[in-house]
Amino acid sequence: MAHSENFLHVAKSNTDLLQANKTLCRLSIPPDVLLLHATYDSMQSMSLVQSLLCTGTHLINHQFSVYLGSRLMRVLDVVVIHFFEFPMEIIKLFNLRYLGFTYRGHLPKSISKLLNLETIVHHNWTFGQCPSLPQEIWTMPRLRHLYLTPNFLPDPPTAQIDEENYVRLEHLQTLSEVRGFVCKEEVLERIPNLKKLEISYDPVSSPEGWLYYHLENLVNLHHLETLKLLVKDPPMSRDISPPILAFPPKLKNLTLSGCRILWEDMTIVGTLPNLEVLKLRNYAFQGAEWETIDGEFCELKFLLIEKTDLVQWTAERTHFPRLERLILKECFRLKEVPSGIGEIDTLNIIELVDCRYSVETSAKQIKEEQESFGNYTLEVRVNARRTFEDKFYTRILR
Repeated sequence: MAHSENFLHVAKSNTDLLQANKTLCRLSIPPDVLLLHATYDSMQSMSLVQSLLCTGTHLINHQFSVYLGSRLMRVLDVVVIHFFEFPMEIIKLFNLRYLGFTYRGHLPKSISKLLNLETIVHHNWTFGQCPSLPQEIWTMPRLRHLYLTPNFLPDPPTAQIDEENYVRLEHLQTLSEVRGFVCKEEVLERIPNLKKLEISYDPVSSPEGWLYYHLENLVNLHHLETLKLLVKDPPMSRDISPPILAFPPKLKNLTLSGCRILWEDMTIVGTLPNLEVLKLRNYAFQGAEWETIDGEFCELKFLLIEKTDLVQWTAERTHFPRLERLILKECFRLKEVPSGIGEIDTLNIIELVDCRYSVETSAKQIKEEQESFGNYTLEVRVNARRTFEDKFYTRILR
């Protein structure tokens, strides 16, 4: 549709470029065409291009020059090209609003010259040390979205609120993924309107270690709606110390991974008044028993529990009054799905992935019981890995 209305010209070869209208504003080119020397020459005559999209299914390594557009360029998406060196010609694109690219290194300080930039998508496929953003990133006033894989974020320049060089990213809404983010009050007040945040940490062996990150200050992000907090590669030892957390009340979507919080401390999550989606991955919580209570999870619609040592889960229908979908994945020790879960009026799907047969059986019993009451809307999906087969089989319990 976009091609037929001349909204976006799709060039599948250099010949297409040669035959294209030189006044094109939006151009899409596959990476193997963009990297041709002939293409470089052809595109230099297209001085009015404002959007350049390079799309493909595979990441392509590139070590040579590539045409990255004229100074009118507003959108540059070349994520599928892996640059070994940062393409400094990007810094000349003063009108750039969107920049997406793959580069295995640190962003240069000069990125801050792009004062109109609103979105940065930086993929980093290095397996070495995690790169760090330049401190100058704090001086880019129009930034709205930072998508990283991942980066360290340095503290902003030291300044008092009334000083001329005091900077705030007033418009920043998305920050993902920042490694080892230290949530100091003076840092969070520089990003007051953040809505989405993804942060990750290495395991910490003591409560004092977590104090350094000030995660309890997350409660001060008053506009935060989506939070992902990941502890990378948590050890199986239960001696690992869980992070000290406090969440803002507007939070709607929460993902926790590797935190090893005790189930009895679930109240810090359950009492969030607007929480709709909760994903607990890779021992986010630990312990053999979880007993939910009334008055919590009042708005929760989606619950995922993945990789846990939970054995006994006790829950009633009133504990999740609005739940629509429940996913249990790799809960190898869990004995059964609580029968009270099946009595939730809004529940549409129970999905089980690599759980015990007793869990499958309990889910089937829940479905049969609901059908005996005339409720045929509940669907139970089972995806199980058989130990003697290296493949998945899927079946729908009807």
